[in-house]
Amino acid sequence: MEIYTSMLDNINEGIILIDESLSIRFWNKYMANTTDLSRKDVEGKYIYEILPRFKETIFLKTFRTMIRENQKHFFSAALHKNFVYDKNYGDHNLRQNLKVSTISIDKKNYILMEIIDVTGEYIRVEGYKDYIKKFRDIERSLNKSELKYKILFENMIKGFLYTKIVKDDNGDIKDLLILDVNKAFLNFFKIEKEDVLHKELFTKLKHLVCKRSFIDEIKKHALEGDTLKIDEMHIPKLDKTIEILGYKMGKDSYALIFDDITEKKNNEKAIINLAYYDQLTNLYNRKIFMERVEKEILGARSNKSKCALIMLDLDKFKDINDTYGHYYGDEVLKISSKRIKNIIRKGDFAGRYGGDELLIFISNIKKESNIEIIARRIIRSLKIPIDVEGVVICPSASLGISIYPNDGSNVDDLLRVADKNLYKAKVKRGGYCFR
Repeated sequence: MEIYTSMLDNINEGIILIDESLSIRFWNKYMANTTDLSRKDVEGKYIYEILPRFKETIFLKTFRTMIRENQKHFFSAALHKNFVYDKNYGDHNLRQNLKVSTISIDKKNYILMEIIDVTGEYIRVEGYKDYIKKFRDIERSLNKSELKYKILFENMIKGFLYTKIVKDDNGDIKDLLILDVNKAFLNFFKIEKEDVLHKELFTKLKHLVCKRSFIDEIKKHALEGDTLKIDEMHIPKLDKTIEILGYKMGKDSYALIFDDITEKKNNEKAIINLAYYDQLTNLYNRKIFMERVEKEILGARSNKSKCALIMLDLDKFKDINDTYGHYYGDEVLKISSKRIKNIIRKGDFAGRYGGDELLIFISNIKKESNIEIIARRIIRSLKIPIDVEGVVICPSASLGISIYPNDGSNVDDLLRVADKNLYKAKVKRGGYCFR
């Protein structure tokens, strides 16, 4: 059907189909616009003649193996950077993923290549608008040539849902009748096509759209003809996070695009974790801790309240490392950090200053005597023996405390006083105490 050709031409990804001899059989408009080579310019020519990157042994070997053995491969931008020079953006910092899979058309094997620009999400989002407008009249019969494009459409990595708008007597949207879906959609929701085709999305399949608020949002956008964009929606049943785009098509049809962004969100969380937290203790790293304290001090200054900074040092920590090894020392530090997080109040926070030195910030102090209560709780907790793989270690800690505004007006002043008091606690008065 022409509709599938149009969709492939308008998707904001490079789509190439090559045959067993590695000759190009399909080249979508994205590739034409990117390279200034039309479909007629490249059709029938070897892929490595048009895109020299694919002369490399790794790609030639992969393509020939795929033709024989019906495999799938993924080449990441992290390792290969890019595969096609984009005249619109240049080569600087351009990043592209390449997904290749084997498909069969008329008992012949072909390789479907998807070149995905991951330089910026907004580029692909804008491409969806032109792509989805071409979606028309899916009820016409398919001939062999049209079947090829239907197969390509079915192998796209995003989930597509094409529906007919059903209205009530008042002209309001009553439901969306599902007319077509692709494999990616079915695989994502772990359902069969016969379970959704010609079913009402809001009535029979409301579990797919999860929330009532989401249903209302689809109805509103579909009725008004606006573009729907939900950047992030979590589906607890699947433990997946998806991005959803919706476009009204003509008078009585609406399309939804589902993109699985679970891995992307997990990667973002991992990056944030690396940037904000110490990887051993899972406390704030030094930089982030200092930034948060500065903000808390500004708040305390405005509210005319008091807060405190505690510097904590595990006593004889070097002896633990020397006697049992650094693995045991790390375990003691991790368990001690966890105990501190369990003791401090909601709104207070801790960080790692370096080595075995930890920092604790206590906000909104009503009485200075409350600091002493918290400090003694911490010391008692950290004196509880720790069993590390059968080795029982008895740690202890000393604390140095400074109070805002008594001991300083900024984080550096508070650190200096807390460090001085920690020294007094360890050297002049011994461990198991604070000052």
